[in-house]
Amino acid sequence: MLERFSVVIYDKKSITVAFLKKYWDYISLICLVCLTTVLFVFGTSASAGKKVTLKSLKTLEEKAIFLRKEKLGSQCEHLKALHQNRKAVKPGDWLHEHHEDGQSFATYVKERPNGPDKVKKFIYIQLIGGFTKDQSKILDQTIEYMQLSFGLSVKKLAAFPLSKIPANARRTRRGDPRLNNDYEQLYTKFIMNKVLLPNRPKDAVALIGFTGTDLYPDPNWNFVFGIASLRQRIGLWSIYRNGNPSKGPKEFIQCLRRTIGTAIHETGHILGMQHCIAYECLMCGSNSRQESDSRELYYCPSCLQKLTWNTKVSPATRFKKLIKLCNKLKLDREEKFFTKSLELLKNKNSK
Repeated sequence: MLERFSVVIYDKKSITVAFLKKYWDYISLICLVCLTTVLFVFGTSASAGKKVTLKSLKTLEEKAIFLRKEKLGSQCEHLKALHQNRKAVKPGDWLHEHHEDGQSFATYVKERPNGPDKVKKFIYIQLIGGFTKDQSKILDQTIEYMQLSFGLSVKKLAAFPLSKIPANARRTRRGDPRLNNDYEQLYTKFIMNKVLLPNRPKDAVALIGFTGTDLYPDPNWNFVFGIASLRQRIGLWSIYRNGNPSKGPKEFIQCLRRTIGTAIHETGHILGMQHCIAYECLMCGSNSRQESDSRELYYCPSCLQKLTWNTKVSPATRFKKLIKLCNKLKLDREEKFFTKSLELLKNKNSK
């Protein structure tokens, strides 16, 4: 029985070997076609199902388009019609010198950014050193703008005297760019870590140092307008390079615009917003005074969506209050834009 079975097996093997030898070329071709078909079908399916993300996009413009297409809340979605796409990047611009991936609203929410809650309710301003009468006026008006822009109360703390800042956290520079004489600068790392952070109130959404003295963030840097730490909820900026508000009405408005711009931009960072790359927006990075001055004093729809989600302020209510304030402060461009924004929202709601 075993012998017979063995013979049968041998015969089958012989037949199989003979068959393969005779038709091997045809079999190979059929297998190759089948394998190629399977790979194509599954490969196409995998590609079609792959989710497009900011990180998967290569160019800055692709990322900007992706961000502008993101679906926002109804009010911010309507506002897209009024906002200008980011202009082409030129040599010397922030985006020409720095890599930015951008930040979608969905990503912002997932990152669980700093914001008001049951404990944290206020923005605090820590004065550092003295101010002239007009500089103090600029500061007070900036605080007004901040309160309405963020929908949060802003409290001003007593001034921290410059005499308490040690010599190793100060330096003297030659040739004041305004007065052509020597001028003093303060080291931002010392003020951030030794003055602001230890004295940050428990109920602070943000603590922001404000000074009339020039700043430098590193011994190798010439200066910096302002700086902020997202994790530590602290920021610091200077009015020093914003112009002389006592020179005349035009210079006062220029200084005010620059001071408000820095305040809203840096506080936006403390609330978790990254630099904007999609629109012409106050949250865009700036590499020079010229680039900074080109920014208007308002957020794009995407950044406004982040702000209103975080602080729970209504866009329409915010616009109403800012229109009145801008009229009072003679910020004509912003008053006109906020009026257009409010009218657009009213028209959309009436339809």
